[in-house]
Amino acid sequence: MQRRSGFLSGVLAAAIALLILSSCGPVPQPFRQDAETKARTTLARATITSGIRILPVAGFSPEHGAALSEYLADNLRDLGTVASTSDALRNAHFLSPNAMTDGDGLVIRWDLFDPDGVLRDTVISEAPTLEELDALLTGRNKSLREMIGTVAARLHTTLNPRASNPIVERTAFLAIGTISGAPGNGSEDLSRAATAIFARSGIAMAKNGDEPDLVLNAEISLVPIDENSEHLTLAWSIDTPEGRQVGRLVQESAIPKGSLNGPWRGLAYDAILGLVDAVHEVQTAFKQGA
Repeated sequence: MQRRSGFLSGVLAAAIALLILSSCGPVPQPFRQDAETKARTTLARATITSGIRILPVAGFSPEHGAALSEYLADNLRDLGTVASTSDALRNAHFLSPNAMTDGDGLVIRWDLFDPDGVLRDTVISEAPTLEELDALLTGRNKSLREMIGTVAARLHTTLNPRASNPIVERTAFLAIGTISGAPGNGSEDLSRAATAIFARSGIAMAKNGDEPDLVLNAEISLVPIDENSEHLTLAWSIDTPEGRQVGRLVQESAIPKGSLNGPWRGLAYDAILGLVDAVHEVQTAFKQGA
């Protein structure tokens, strides 16, 4: 359900990260914090200027507006654009959609702004009916597929005029390894999100067939809290190909019971966004100490 993804992406919290760099100089600790600060912390903020944060569609109920924005974010991710409806993505482009009336009825104006607040593009689309919005809340989106697909394609082209990754200074090359223990589509969605986000955030990724310097692995676990909720833990490990652990990051959150039995989608993207700064630091320190 689209409704679930929007809720979860707002509640996932980053636990304290202990980055262990043996023989690689000072230990970077980007998430070091005391217990009081930790309790208030959301996912670490990533800076990805080729990505987009989508605000809820104004002019509809909060539930409908959030669901429609999350559906657009899903479509942009399918096209390869980093997109989030939560505040995990900062200093990127942002989309401010507003439902309004014109001479022909209700439309949605999708205004795209760059990180400095400059308007870069505007897309006008027909607004969905209340019945279509209600259907979206239960995962039935067939009637909206063409309209949202058109908006997503236009925004993707604006954000990625040459559809190329940025040129970055190479450090240690990273590969996505094994993600185990995730319920539902977690393993696939996390791996897919990592590939898309890291490539656009300046993290040096190993190409197919090349030997990586570092491998990102994860163990996912769920522990019951009560009859309605579970404790989700994502334990990430950055290792050498020989199996030596170089860094570790743990993310955890309380979630509604059974809510991750299907697609993770937006939650997967927000979890990966929380890794960007830490992976950058581990890569740099590892290469310098190699």
